[in-house]
Amino acid sequence: MSYLTIAKIIKTHGIDGELTLLSTSSQLKRRLEPGRKVFIFQNDTYISYEVESSSVHQNVYVKLKGIDSIDEAKTLVGLDLECIKDELEEGYFYYEDLKHLKVIDKLDSLIGEVIDVYDRSYQVNLKIKNVNGQTFYLPFVDALIEEVNLKEGYIKVKRLGGML
Repeated sequence: MSYLTIAKIIKTHGIDGELTLLSTSSQLKRRLEPGRKVFIFQNDTYISYEVESSSVHQNVYVKLKGIDSIDEAKTLVGLDLECIKDELEEGYFYYEDLKHLKVIDKLDSLIGEVIDVYDRSYQVNLKIKNVNGQTFYLPFVDALIEEVNLKEGYIKVKRLGGML
């Protein structure tokens, strides 16, 4: 079984065990629907929790069944919230699968490597470390991305003057 990190637990919220999350998933609202199963890797094992409630807006909050106090919630701060990794249709990608891919241009010249993926409500950005060690952000949009090849380990981008 393969797991997918969907959020980082960054702090508690309130006194009843609610958690504040930092999203790492484009499908967080769906994955945090009440009744859905999520997992936290703790003490060398995955522990299953059921989502009791959630709020996914500018801030993301989740209440997990069985976590009923601020003290219980504090033990989870800093850990990742995960789900079972589903098969995706062709052309769709998990953000974590994009990390560490080489970034090349149309001529297969190496530009750099994806070191992180940021999903903001308005746009997904790839954080890329170029061959000179500098980092920059590239919007993950069709206008700039020509091809994503997970098997071969690269993302082919359109090189735009002044951008890369």
